[in-house]
Amino acid sequence: MAISWPGGAAPTRAMLDAKSTVGFYVDGTVNEMKVKEAGSSMTVSCRINMLLASYPDKSIFGLLNGGASVQASGSRNDLALAREDCVAAVVEDLIAKKIVPTISSKVGTP
Repeated sequence: MAISWPGGAAPTRAMLDAKSTVGFYVDGTVNEMKVKEAGSSMTVSCRINMLLASYPDKSIFGLLNGGASVQASGSRNDLALAREDCVAAVVEDLIAKKIVPTISSKVGTP
């Protein structure tokens, strides 16, 4: 799967059709980010919603959500990294387990 169109500019429907290519729009939002103190460590929890739509018309056909928790020390740097790790873990999971299989089924690839 290509994640960008050659030439940099977003393709039009005509450009996609000319290359027999199907496009999809994926968007995500961090809906919740919580930090809880647990003794000498911290627990960072996050919830993310994503949507999957056809491109270029943006007809939504998938609404996805997921969450994760990550342990961190109380240091500012570790806490910042834990926030990034939490979001990355959820996004990677949603892409691998839901978005890629859904796109594959839409275009008819195994």
